[in-house]
Amino acid sequence: MSSSSSAGPAGPAEDDDDIFGGGAADDDDDDGDGDEEIPDDVEEPEPLPEPEPESEDDDAFDDEAFDGDVPQNESAPCADPLLRAAWDDERRAAVRLAVEKYLVPSLVDELRNELRRKGVLAVARLAAAALKRRADVAPFRLVDQGSNGLDESASRQFDGCTAVGVAVPRPDAFASSEKERGRPPPGEPLWLAYLNGTGSLADRCSVSDRATERDLPSVRAAATFFRRHVPDVIVVSTSAGMGACRRAFRFVEYCMEAARTPMEGPEDETIEQTMKREEREELVAEWKPTLAFADDALARIFSLSVRSQRELEAAPPSLRLAVSLARSAQNPLAELCGCFTCMGMAGGGGLGLAGEELTSLKLHPSQDAVPAPVLLKEYEKVLVDATCRAGVDVNRSLQYEHHFGSLAFVAGLGPRKAAALKRASRSGAGATQEEGGGYGVVTSRKALAALFDVTKYDRDRGARSACFQNAAGFLRVRPHGPLADLAVNPLDDTRVHPECYFHDGTNSFDWAQKMCADSTDQDYEQGDLEAYQEIVHEAMDDSRRRMEKNLKRQRRDAFDQADLWKPPAFGTPHAAVIESRKGATTLRDDEADEELEDKLSELDLDGYAKLIEDDHGRRREQLEDVKRELRYPFRDDRKPWTRPSDQQVFDWLACQAEGGRIKPFQIVAARIQRADDWRVFTTTDVGVPGGLHASVLAVSDERIENCKDWLARDEMRPKFDRHLATDAVVECAILKVDPERMRVELSRRDEDVFFPVSSEDFYARIDGRHLDNSFDATAAVADYVAGARRRQDRALRARRDRERRVDDANRPKPVAPRRAITHPAYRPGCDYREAERQLDAMGAGEVIMRPSSSGKVALTWAFRERVYLHVEVDDAPAASPGEPPRFKIGDEEYEDLDELLARYVSPMNDFSEDVSRHRKFDAALKDPDACAAKLKAMRAAAPGSIPYALWVDARYPGRFALTYLAPRATTCRNEWVKITPEGLEIRDRRYFSTDEVLNYFKRHAKDWAKGGKLAQHRAKAPPKKDARAASPPREKRPKRPSNFSSGPAAPAAPAAP
Repeated sequence: MSSSSSAGPAGPAEDDDDIFGGGAADDDDDDGDGDEEIPDDVEEPEPLPEPEPESEDDDAFDDEAFDGDVPQNESAPCADPLLRAAWDDERRAAVRLAVEKYLVPSLVDELRNELRRKGVLAVARLAAAALKRRADVAPFRLVDQGSNGLDESASRQFDGCTAVGVAVPRPDAFASSEKERGRPPPGEPLWLAYLNGTGSLADRCSVSDRATERDLPSVRAAATFFRRHVPDVIVVSTSAGMGACRRAFRFVEYCMEAARTPMEGPEDETIEQTMKREEREELVAEWKPTLAFADDALARIFSLSVRSQRELEAAPPSLRLAVSLARSAQNPLAELCGCFTCMGMAGGGGLGLAGEELTSLKLHPSQDAVPAPVLLKEYEKVLVDATCRAGVDVNRSLQYEHHFGSLAFVAGLGPRKAAALKRASRSGAGATQEEGGGYGVVTSRKALAALFDVTKYDRDRGARSACFQNAAGFLRVRPHGPLADLAVNPLDDTRVHPECYFHDGTNSFDWAQKMCADSTDQDYEQGDLEAYQEIVHEAMDDSRRRMEKNLKRQRRDAFDQADLWKPPAFGTPHAAVIESRKGATTLRDDEADEELEDKLSELDLDGYAKLIEDDHGRRREQLEDVKRELRYPFRDDRKPWTRPSDQQVFDWLACQAEGGRIKPFQIVAARIQRADDWRVFTTTDVGVPGGLHASVLAVSDERIENCKDWLARDEMRPKFDRHLATDAVVECAILKVDPERMRVELSRRDEDVFFPVSSEDFYARIDGRHLDNSFDATAAVADYVAGARRRQDRALRARRDRERRVDDANRPKPVAPRRAITHPAYRPGCDYREAERQLDAMGAGEVIMRPSSSGKVALTWAFRERVYLHVEVDDAPAASPGEPPRFKIGDEEYEDLDELLARYVSPMNDFSEDVSRHRKFDAALKDPDACAAKLKAMRAAAPGSIPYALWVDARYPGRFALTYLAPRATTCRNEWVKITPEGLEIRDRRYFSTDEVLNYFKRHAKDWAKGGKLAQHRAKAPPKKDARAASPPREKRPKRPSNFSSGPAAPAAPAAP
């Protein structure tokens, strides 16, 4: 191996005096398994005597030789057999007590703890395996990487791709009254975040969260955004539900097509502007980005994390989600490592551990039962291995905070040493400044070695440090960004360890340079840096050209990606024997030499290894790794980034909230939307559209001929289904999941909804071969059947109840006996609708007496124009036998209707007219919005006043609304003036005129606006008895109304209206 240290989470000890470590630590045999030498002066123990062979009769029991008496010695306490038996019983009881009460419970507890520990560790490792699958995904590339991973070495991408993240906001619920008033629902917009090749936020755009192809302003804004940046990949979030995310996906797809539409320039355009515009049009016309859905679970964690608040403080959560979503496409591993750059959770929660926010990522259903330290320890192992396999661009990690997290997972560094390396690079000292670099820029691995010597910034001392020796092979110095115009050593961007090409004569050598020079038949001088780099470039370019040619030939001849030749991975033993594509048994590297036939294939590494074996030990495998890196430097063997499958997208869109995959025979609640001749279309409670075919629409095996007519006509449905209509909710079972069409097939048949009705039914329709051998399938099926029967019993009871309600509704209602009343205001055959219609022509203040549905008398009073108050009049017992019963409203009784009209209706008409004639009454106000607009206009004209108005709200007949705008308030408050026969009532107080009501309002309006006061945090000490006795008695204040706070309120001076 060319790297001197393998990937591992543990590095050298971090000492305060020397943070990078002065040398490699000695290896200790901690396991105790190593062979130890025995001193010569120690005598060996004598061998144990061999056991004598047992005779066959040893186990036989000689009953005749045993006389039944136990030999007793002279010191025996008692020779009485009864007492001896009692003591034996006591001993047995003591032993039984010790075993059952103490030993067995402790063993049970120990076993439970061990099982719990093993289970926790198993779940943590399963979650870490899921994290490994996320981390082992290569960044998005502009070219198809293929299954052999050679295209990165062929294309040599340095700057990365540009990406746009689309964050779809989750739909928010809002009141139905707001819908009726025509107000738009509250919610965040649809955010588009553009990230450049380094992953930094370069531009943003927001459109309506319900934008479609018909929303021209949103389409124009998004299309202009795409034309300006032409990103390489566009990813759309999936946590907002299937409807919202698919709508946003179609909108983005339409905007991409609109962005490709050529645009005409202005008439006064110059020639230079025309040429630039035409070049831009050609670029946009050839623009073919990748549009795909993406899992935004990690992005949602970032949007609410501490590091997002630190990096994007002023950005809303949706924009932060879009940024993290795009970064996950650019570099998934860096986004995962970035979670460990902050301690604890947002808002000060958690245990204060590094990377604790990553525990919120659901990777296993049982991971909540695993302690965070155990889970994070397994996560760190996975990220260290993934980071060391992929390598870290050291300059990008030092310059950008969102890439710095990867540096901490390099073997030999860790968080503390990575931060120290960053501080040392930004100090501008040592080789970075000498070789043309700047602050925070590393120009070569030699300059990097100087940073590991924290005392003098010496290259040789830093290169000999244990920290540099462990980490150097995983740190890449790439020719891009600030180093794009510099002559960077090509070996600094490979896995070749610096000990193979530094050549200081003691700890490092020049094997890599010699291999390149020998393969190209050239000589080089160690001091001539330019010639040395040209030789290495020539050898690597030759292998790259041969590799591109070989790849094109394979793609032309091969029918499947699996048939492509794959070079051996870095670190694979050279002596590994494989079966080649040609059928002959050969070595891995020998087959690579045959496939490429480049200049490096002519090297005799076996002879060179034998030549240097006497001085430097066995180096054959290390030389082979150097040759592999010269051919395909840092070949990425991770899984290439691809568009997710339909099943993955369906799971993300439909199962985010459920925490699992939708399966057949799952019970869902479906809301009916519409119907055609063959199908009823629904939306399910799991967020997936569903369909009910005519063959499974009825609960029985009956086939419905026309679903639309069946849903529209009640007589075609059974009694328990008479309630079905649009927006009705029915219980269904999922028959089939269709990821391609993003929907599920449903069924209402009892045999599907109440599955399984028996164990035979379960085994007939479910394949049990995938069940675990330790799973008790019999008990589980019994539980399934019992649960299905309980649900069926509840459904049958509900059906019988609905049938009974239908029968009761169709049964003729008994007619209540009615009193014989003869009065001009009484209408015997009139209901409340007819009474309102007649009062429309009669005017305000009129009244109609009519029969009530309960058999009593009802009163309909025209409170104001087209505002009616309905009052039911109760029957009171007669004053004397033989007289008709009296009328009663509330606590008042009336002998006849004339007295009721005179004492109840007439006073209320007088008080109502008094209010309506007042100058503060506005008959033109009909709704709260109009009243609020008037009061705000009055406030603007007189800022120091408290504007108020009296008006009638049709929703509350019998009351006048007293609306006012409190000082320094932006919303209006209401007080209600109720009309009663005794007067005008406001806050449980009655007055006889409108002016008295308004005067009371003016005295207390400011106090009412303040509301109740909070109690003091800590009560004061009570005064002494003599002081309390000497104090004057407190004035008893009136009790507050029940609908307001009971806190004290001092009387205020009347405010000028």
